[in-house]
Amino acid sequence: MKRSNFTEEQILFALKQANAGQPADDVCRQMEIGEATFYVRKKRYGNQGLLEVRELRQLRDENVWLKRLVADLPLDWHRRSPYSVAERFGVFRYLTLPPIPYGLRLEHRQF
Repeated sequence: MKRSNFTEEQILFALKQANAGQPADDVCRQMEIGEATFYVRKKRYGNQGLLEVRELRQLRDENVWLKRLVADLPLDWHRRSPYSVAERFGVFRYLTLPPIPYGLRLEHRQF
């Protein structure tokens, strides 16, 4: 998907101008965007503030990352140790697993 040429601050500034009473045509002409683009952004961002828009973008990026993580899981993940799966995909920061008992081979451990 193509990234926007405008930052979130610029988009929100244009939406605030339109909410303040400036005609949408003038805002579109000033930003050099089409009316359809303006109304799509108005629908997407609505009356949100800058912090909410950034948080939404961060959540979307994290959701994409998690979807890729799940898509890359092996099909027999239920037979493998959660340690090996978490180690393979680098998700130890998200999981709280009990420590591995000393001398236990992970390949033969059943969960």
